[in-house]
Amino acid sequence: MTSDPVSELYDNAPCGYFSTEKNGLITKINATLCEWLLYEKSEIIGKLYLYDILSIGSKIYSETHFFPLLQIQGFVKEINLEMKKKNGELLPILINSKIEGRVTDENFYLNSAVVDISQRKKYEKELLIAKKNADALVLRLSKSNAELEKFNYVISHDLKSPLATIIMVINELKEIAETDPNETLSNNKNFIEYLETSAKKLNKMIENVLIFYKNQTLSISEKTSIDIRSTISSIVHLLNFENKYKITVPEFTYQITVDSTALEQVILNLLTNAIKYNDKPIIEITIDYKIQANSITISIKDNGPGIKKQDQEKIFMLFTNLGKSDNKGQMGTGIGLATVKALVEKFEGTVWVESEPGYGSEFFIQLPI
Repeated sequence: MTSDPVSELYDNAPCGYFSTEKNGLITKINATLCEWLLYEKSEIIGKLYLYDILSIGSKIYSETHFFPLLQIQGFVKEINLEMKKKNGELLPILINSKIEGRVTDENFYLNSAVVDISQRKKYEKELLIAKKNADALVLRLSKSNAELEKFNYVISHDLKSPLATIIMVINELKEIAETDPNETLSNNKNFIEYLETSAKKLNKMIENVLIFYKNQTLSISEKTSIDIRSTISSIVHLLNFENKYKITVPEFTYQITVDSTALEQVILNLLTNAIKYNDKPIIEITIDYKIQANSITISIKDNGPGIKKQDQEKIFMLFTNLGKSDNKGQMGTGIGLATVKALVEKFEGTVWVESEPGYGSEFFIQLPI
């Protein structure tokens, strides 16, 4: 006795087939769909309803879209639903359904064909991740381009200014030497001072630019276990070995696993800034730290002049100094805080400031541990 080729084709088709009565009871289902759903035919036919094998989201969608469309036009094509497997996992599908008979009849039934789109969903997810990564890369490149434009501006203006002064003074000294060979450098003390000041300024700016771009290319090193209080205290001692400033560090400590190089560089930079740009006769700085689930947040609070709300994001931008000089009269390069931000973000952390003019500033850094 030969098997029915039509039944065999129905049962083993590359897509799923099933039929339901008007109340949704499944009366027929092929082996392919049973295999996808991890059921035996005997567990489904005459026992389960269509709702029983739909996810919660698909049940709601069926009520609002799937069944209303069926009643209006008698069929639906390529509707996105999720079927629930016997083990609770979800199977994303495209379903094509057609009503056989009239909706008003009691004996009408629904024939449906189902296509497994799990692989397509997987590819879609991978494409979304790839797009997200590409968007992030474009954002980073745009940011880098903006910084390069600003860098070109600095090279064209800020670095050229002290260099032009140096060249001018050298030409002036050469002219003096040519017109009066007996003239000595000691008689031109002002010129020598101009040269020294300009050369130092130029050297400092070049050093800061190199530091910034060195940190931009810094590779992520392995995390090590450190004592947070000891680490911060050693940095404080380095800056405050003469006890000129009142710097408070918490008595309690934590043993944390973090990139110690990144942490030390960031804290050193923020403490240096808090000291340099403080306008009070007694400089007071309070350091605190808190542990969260997978990160540490360190705060550095000073009693300096504070920062206006509209400037609190600008200070982290490369070559932005808000036109302010430090307590030694030196104009900032606008590189220090940009370096902090670049370094913190490289190690998947965040940095921000909370401040009010006249009431000091509090900088926060959050690093994964």
